[in-house]
Amino acid sequence: MHYINDGFAERLKALRQNRGYTQEQVAEALSIHRTTYTYYEMGRTNPPRDVLHRLVKLFDVSYDELLSGEKSVRVRVAENGGEADKIYNLRKEELDMLTVIRSMSAEERKGIEASVAQFKGQHGRPSVIRQETDDEGKK
Repeated sequence: MHYINDGFAERLKALRQNRGYTQEQVAEALSIHRTTYTYYEMGRTNPPRDVLHRLVKLFDVSYDELLSGEKSVRVRVAENGGEADKIYNLRKEELDMLTVIRSMSAEERKGIEASVAQFKGQHGRPSVIRQETDDEGKK
């Protein structure tokens, strides 16, 4: 499997050690043999995708952070007026864009929102965030 890059074994070991887990504890949580997990940390073998998925959940990191060391920011997004029920991992660049948008005037934001709506319409992208209406008194 060639989807693992340099530094993966070191990152895996650091994640485990930073959380105070032993190799045996991680292996047990992943339902694999300790020697198999040890090989992952030594860089001798790469975990299959299902084990990568369990590692992401166990260490509470994004795939980007696990595989490349690139940290992303986890953001909760509310849909349908409810509690925040979706989590998105944002790269630093995406978070920077949101920061810039929030610093804009209402008029500038409307221009950006119109451009995004036009883009979504042209490219068939689904809407993710529910926009509240004036009837609800929250716009």
